[in-house]
Amino acid sequence: MTNKSKQSINIPAEVLGLSDVEIESVTTDLRARQITIRVSSIKDEILCRECNQPTNPHGRGRLLRLRHLSILGKETTIEIIPRRGRCPHCDGGSTTTQRLDWYDTNSKFTRPYEQHLLFELINSTVADVSRKEDVDYHALEGLVDKYIEEECQSASNFDPQTASKIDPQKHIIMIIFFTVLASVFKAITFISSLNNRTMMSQSV
Repeated sequence: MTNKSKQSINIPAEVLGLSDVEIESVTTDLRARQITIRVSSIKDEILCRECNQPTNPHGRGRLLRLRHLSILGKETTIEIIPRRGRCPHCDGGSTTTQRLDWYDTNSKFTRPYEQHLLFELINSTVADVSRKEDVDYHALEGLVDKYIEEECQSASNFDPQTASKIDPQKHIIMIIFFTVLASVFKAITFISSLNNRTMMSQSV
């Protein structure tokens, strides 16, 4: 008797909270308590990464496996093979891989799951969330670094002339806040790793 089954449950695409996709297949692994959902893009437009003009269809890229929010208490993975396009306007016909707005290039998680992990980190350590969610420690650490970098970049790009409703002093405070936040996170991570090593050495 196999513990894997295909299309054993019917999941509407809207439930996933992921835009511009349709579900191709759903596979469940009862023993591992995992659900794998293969989706495909329904977004036809692929803009060139060089000139931002529409491209012509040019096959598909590599398979991506992205951790998503759990469904029915089971670890859920989204699989997608992105579409690719070749630009008829650029010299050499540069190719571009389509990226939908619910994941980032080279990320191991969907955007909704990233937000979930960040929420779980409130009043918890990276090590605790890593164990609880069964997520690689370094991948989780990299996720936090990425969001801190994005917020710092957003603050540094602030233009008081185009956003006059925001006090310019708030801009400076934001930069200081996120800089300090990044430093504090690094310190907490370092101390947590020392504590873990100490506990491991004492248990030996």
